[in-house]
Amino acid sequence: MADKQSKPPLSFLPKFTPPSLPTPPKDGPLPASPTQKRPDVPIQTPFGRIHFPQPELPPINLKPEIDERRRQALSHAVAIDGTKLLALVPVIGDQLAETITDFHRAEVNSILTKEENAELNKYNKPSPFMTIAILRSFIKT
Repeated sequence: MADKQSKPPLSFLPKFTPPSLPTPPKDGPLPASPTQKRPDVPIQTPFGRIHFPQPELPPINLKPEIDERRRQALSHAVAIDGTKLLALVPVIGDQLAETITDFHRAEVNSILTKEENAELNKYNKPSPFMTIAILRSFIKT
């Protein structure tokens, strides 16, 4: 068996050579952040030349206005998230957590406006934490 020469698998296929990418210009440093202008370096492909657009970030408004009413709702949302830890207690933890969650959810519903409640219901479905959902609803309203 040692006398036989073993062929590499799929030796009938041509060897793959990756295309060479253009090198960036050497006359200046590369941009430090993606928002800075970078040189337009087209890449040649079998389908034609590819030009990449300059990246731009949209304006981000991530500072919701937190007044006293919203602060109360946010504290109830933190309490709702805290009851998830209480639910880990064996035997009675689940019932206690559900009761406390229902109480705090009723308080949140009474504090928020209809518009904020609609946004909260929209974000509370995909979010595992009520605090994140309520902050997202405050950003939108």
